[in-house]
Amino acid sequence: MQKLTATIDNVIFTIRDNELHVLMVRRATSPFVGQWALPGGAVDTDKDADSKSAASRILKLKTGLNISYLEQLKTYMGNFDPRGYTVSVAHFALTRDADLLPKVDSVHEAKWVPVSMLKDLQIAFIHEEIINDAIVRLQQKSRYSLIPLYCLPRNFTVPELCRVLSVILGREVARMTVHRRIDKMDEITKLEGTKSTGKSGRSGTLYTANKPIDQITFDRNLVD
Repeated sequence: MQKLTATIDNVIFTIRDNELHVLMVRRATSPFVGQWALPGGAVDTDKDADSKSAASRILKLKTGLNISYLEQLKTYMGNFDPRGYTVSVAHFALTRDADLLPKVDSVHEAKWVPVSMLKDLQIAFIHEEIINDAIVRLQQKSRYSLIPLYCLPRNFTVPELCRVLSVILGREVARMTVHRRIDKMDEITKLEGTKSTGKSGRSGTLYTANKPIDQITFDRNLVD
């Protein structure tokens, strides 16, 4: 009987320089040594209670990131790893830009890669397919939920949110539309005080989420 391996792959996005980036690691071991891959690894049945705990452990080990919210994306099965038949449970998340500190010898380096530059990399396994699936899911969820807030400080302005939404969706999002939606939401609190946003230095009203971000949704899509 063919050996079956259970693995985890994490697709972590952030916004840098007004562009969507994905977290990648360069492999230091075979197979695909020297190629780029998603931060992933084998499930440890002694340490991992479920796929989410496995995803968090592996992500921390290979990149130094500690992300509280990871969403399961999809399960992939096949002979895409030459070591044997593999079942990979992929997770995805958004986070604020952060420094990366790999802690294992199996990773040469970890870095944020612009999604637009992925075509220039040698990418291991079926990770390019997983990334593309995650981008589609991210864009779908950003139309009706506030998960883009994971890229922003706890206290944010509407212009900041619109900028992140526009980067993720690849199109301009009307600021007045977002303003109207935000002002009607009980889950979002308007704060006292303002902050300057953008090159113009104009002040924007500060808002904050008063419940977990992944639980906040609009009553209808922001854009079609």
